[in-house]
Amino acid sequence: MKLVTDVDQLKGKIVKEAKFVDFDESLAIMFEDGTYIIVDVEFCHDTHKMILAERVEDYVKLQAGVLSDEEYQEIQMKKEEKHQQLERARELRQLEELKRKYEGR
Repeated sequence: MKLVTDVDQLKGKIVKEAKFVDFDESLAIMFEDGTYIIVDVEFCHDTHKMILAERVEDYVKLQAGVLSDEEYQEIQMKKEEKHQQLERARELRQLEELKRKYEGR
């Protein structure tokens, strides 16, 4: 499904499903043509405004039904693998720095 971020692109779309997501702070609306929007409410002091989300977190996509459980789990596994790779690279750089620092003594 494709995220729509421009209100002008909503004209003529047929709503397939709508549900509250993100702890009932946002509204996900899915359309028959395979697109969707997430309507967020921003609060500022005594006022608020509704906006279309330009980016949507994976867990919100899962709640909205845009991602299946399997797709969500696969994305999370890939993110964890990437995080582990970055962490390992950081630790190896740190190890090399410590070796240079203490092998000179």
